[in-house]
Amino acid sequence: MAFHLFYIDVMINGAVGRMLLRPASAASGCVTTSVRTLCMVLMRHGQTQANLNRLVDGQTDSELTDLGRRQARAAGEALRDTHFRAAYASDLKRAMTTAREVLTGQGSQLDVKPIKLLRERNFGAMDGRHVDEYKAHPEFDGWGGKFRPEGAETHAEVRARAKQFFEAFVNEHAGEIGDDRANYLVVSHGVVIFELARHLVHERGCSLPENADRDAFLNSVAPNTSITKFRVSDADPKVECIVAVDIEHLKNVTE
Repeated sequence: MAFHLFYIDVMINGAVGRMLLRPASAASGCVTTSVRTLCMVLMRHGQTQANLNRLVDGQTDSELTDLGRRQARAAGEALRDTHFRAAYASDLKRAMTTAREVLTGQGSQLDVKPIKLLRERNFGAMDGRHVDEYKAHPEFDGWGGKFRPEGAETHAEVRARAKQFFEAFVNEHAGEIGDDRANYLVVSHGVVIFELARHLVHERGCSLPENADRDAFLNSVAPNTSITKFRVSDADPKVECIVAVDIEHLKNVTE
């Protein structure tokens, strides 16, 4: 499968940044192999009012905008051929609403299970503050860096939560590996998603799609409702990222 390079301007907690993407299409699904597998479809929530207002959107919850809802429904339509056995989301409203809108876009009535482990990073004293103020801090070294605002979680603490969720997820669904209906929707947040990716790549040897931008994938906040797919096999278990940061479904979603 060919991967096409393109840049997009993305809102990272309200800040406009530029990310290099090489996504496969979400519609490609978890490709069938001779190895028994299951598929985790990982998605960031839709645009929120805080994103729109360029505020740090941590555990101070924010509603989806109309655009955010339409982004989620478009993602659901793109995933219409993926039949989910279960759906999980951070228990923050923006993630739960996104998951429900995705399922609505699919025409699914599946319930969404709230998972506290999937909550966004606690940004402490900077939660809810303007992005420009956050980035102006003398210790700021990027969204994936070591800067820890007063009272905030460290990245290691966020990664530990993401790891705990993944281990519980694999343990719960290990018996379903190999079932062609073993697809699971997981909706979370920017920092949690790249910390989970860091865990899978650095600690579990997860492979990435050919030509994927490894640095962007592991250090950047993904665009709203971007789709990443991980295939988990019953060997070890082995983990592969087969779709990275797909936003093809957003091309016709206008503001």
